Amino acid sequence: MRGNTIPAKATWLIWACLDSIALVGMYIKDAVNGLILVASVCAWLVSALSLKCGKSGWTNIDLCSIGGAVIGVVLWSTFNNPTIGIATSLAAIFIGSIPTFASALEDPSRENKTAWIIFLFRVHARSRRFRDGHLTRRLNQSCFSS
Repeated sequence: MRGNTIPAKATWLIWACLDSIALVGMYIKDAVNGLILVASVCAWLVSALSLKCGKSGWTNIDLCSIGGAVIGVVLWSTFNNPTIGIATSLAAIFIGSIPTFASALEDPSRENKTAWIIFLFRVHARSRRFRDGHLTRRLNQSCFSS
């Protein structure tokens, strides 16, 4: 809100949609957890804020992520299996986040150290609870803990 960061409108809209696809699939499989719920709400919040002060334009990663979402929904409806939609959406989210990590490695001075410490703490905490046997929960945890 201070103007230090300029979110990409298209990227955040795509991530919000992908999170929502995963959330709906997990709801249908009775596997919703707080992680996907908070991720979806926060992605929609950032997406809404980016409409006012975000950067316009589409990247190749954005287009690939849209393709992943479409493929996931088509496979989900073809096979009537929400796990396929969840897995495809989470894979698109993971691939779409690669530029974020590359940017952080390229110029660490632009990154918020507190945010990365919280991220690493969360990864550690989630990995300790990775024993949950439900496939959709394991997919969700592995994607967001990467």
